[in-house]
Amino acid sequence: MNLIGFAHGALGLSENFRALARALLAEGYAVSLVDAGVLDAVRNSDRAGDLTLSSSAPYPIDIFCINPDQLGAAMEATSVARRPDAYRIGYWFWELEAIPADWLPALDDVDEIWVASPFVRDAFMSVTRKPVTLVRVPVEPPVLPGRGKGEDAPFGFLFSFDFHSYIARKNPAAVIDAFTRAFPRGDENVRLVIKSNNGEAFREQLYALLARAAGDPRVRVVDGYVPREQMLDLLDAAEAYVSLHRSEGFGLGMAEAMALGKAVIGTGYSGNLEFMDAGNSRLVRFEMVAVGPGEYMHGEGCAWAEPDVDHAAALMRELAADRQGAAELGRRAAEEMKSRHSMSVAGRIAVERLSAVRQMFPVVADIPHAANHLGANP
Repeated sequence: MNLIGFAHGALGLSENFRALARALLAEGYAVSLVDAGVLDAVRNSDRAGDLTLSSSAPYPIDIFCINPDQLGAAMEATSVARRPDAYRIGYWFWELEAIPADWLPALDDVDEIWVASPFVRDAFMSVTRKPVTLVRVPVEPPVLPGRGKGEDAPFGFLFSFDFHSYIARKNPAAVIDAFTRAFPRGDENVRLVIKSNNGEAFREQLYALLARAAGDPRVRVVDGYVPREQMLDLLDAAEAYVSLHRSEGFGLGMAEAMALGKAVIGTGYSGNLEFMDAGNSRLVRFEMVAVGPGEYMHGEGCAWAEPDVDHAAALMRELAADRQGAAELGRRAAEEMKSRHSMSVAGRIAVERLSAVRQMFPVVADIPHAANHLGANP
């Protein structure tokens, strides 16, 4: 199988490409990993160091971890041509209930669509009769430093986002508002860190976010890429992760936090319901509102969630008042993420679907299934 994507990117599609590659290789599946280039230098990273990339696509199944709007360009930029005998799968993400009209022509370039959540599945099933298959995102938690915190250390909340993902959708201002409403006196033993990337490209939005946080010394906004070790320190210092998003195709930040055993508060809408429920997290009430002009690409005529900030504040107070309860919620979350989204579970689901494709379509029935092919030419 040929897996094509932005191997070195710092965006969610790239994270999914790398995670799926590792999961398939761990299952012993023959994979050629093809890098389709980078979106731009700012969003490029070096997170694929353990993966061997190839310039060839020798197998009859192609999986594109590239969304429809960039699929054609990626095909042209790589050795992956529109081969008539190939079975092509698009592993696609989207954050609204309606698929953009200018994505529809890309449906002709694939035979099947993989999605990460029922939310995205429903969106694509509304515009195509081709197979739309839910294949779970592998979520393998990193090892945290484990430096420990004193009993008197503040209860830490964390949220992370990328400005390129649209600040209106990620909604960090609501997290700050919920925090200040939850702990209005100013002397409560709590803190909030907002970790963002690429604020320099959205200076007006970044300055507005900094101004919103400036009134409370317990709130810290950290923008820019930081070393992996520093990001792990931020995660390690947090007891809870809060996302008051308006919509998510999956919600990798929440998923990773849960896999790490953190208590997670999130808007009870969209792709994060693939892994979040009332038993393993805290879901925030919301109402549906229209996407405002310019708030999100292809948002005209669409709706998304407006989370209830007061409800979020109440949930933040609940967790901070009961550290043991928050820790127990995090333990349950980690157990469920391991049982549903671990590398081995997600890898097996992907392999099972690929095996079914091989059985259904004779043209791809001779695909090799060999151990640990790392992308070298066969």
